[in-house]
Amino acid sequence: MSGPRRFRLGAIVLVVAAPLVFGCGSDRSSAPKPPCKENGCGASTAAVSVAQRTVATTPVPVAVRGIYASWPYASEYPTIAGLGFNAVSVEPWRDRLDYLQSLGLKGLVWLGGYDNSTCSFVRSDAWVTDRVLAVEDHPGVLAYEIDNEPHDYQCPTAPQQIKDRVSLVRSLIAPYSATLYITLSRDFSAFSGIGVDLIRISAYPCSYQYGCAMQKIIDKVAAARAAGFSRIWGGSQTAGDNYYRPPTPAELALIQQTWHDQGAEGYVAWTWDGHGTTTPLRTNTTLWDAWKIQDSK
Repeated sequence: MSGPRRFRLGAIVLVVAAPLVFGCGSDRSSAPKPPCKENGCGASTAAVSVAQRTVATTPVPVAVRGIYASWPYASEYPTIAGLGFNAVSVEPWRDRLDYLQSLGLKGLVWLGGYDNSTCSFVRSDAWVTDRVLAVEDHPGVLAYEIDNEPHDYQCPTAPQQIKDRVSLVRSLIAPYSATLYITLSRDFSAFSGIGVDLIRISAYPCSYQYGCAMQKIIDKVAAARAAGFSRIWGGSQTAGDNYYRPPTPAELALIQQTWHDQGAEGYVAWTWDGHGTTTPLRTNTTLWDAWKIQDSK
């Protein structure tokens, strides 16, 4: 969705174009993690109760309790771990994975992503090959995020390009086991044949205009299932901007329960810091205890 109904991420091109030019031949970099692209907002306007939710599949225990976090805030990663999260976004550098592992965290490795404004990947196949081979055997690697919300309506070639990138990464990580995924919020059928293991669905239900509409999660999961995606991670909301309203502790519990009821195998929350949001979790300490409860389940 365009306009105000999305988290503001206007700086993405500037951010993702710069990282990792330092030390490309080494395993260390001080470059920040690029933010993920904007997250679409569905048109659902009615909140639903727990009793009204439709269970899409048999709920399974949550294993991945992730959150997006930028490397400039690495000093706060112990706090993230203390809230019960067990995975965070990270760029493909061994020193960063070493640090995450020392805290008991796993890495959701970001490979640069796809630019919907140019209809091309931010990073070349050669760069991805170099970086993946540098970290493929690291025990801190949990998954590789190929992209966050590619748009086929802007870039008709995106599904095939994503599929080719998935094939490349899969060939590089064998025989090591890691999950390959992308984040989608719409147009699930267009990306149904790209070969990822699962998708993370961004469906942020709480806004200032409509309150918290859990039906948005239900509708998007149903669309993903109809497109053939059997495995999903929930895109849990924990931040806000001028359109999205951060959930209250009670609303967060309802969000998490809805993802669980819809069969999500885990979740990766949006977001610890920045990424165009005005009230990320790092400053919204009223939700910290609520996340401790949710992450303990």
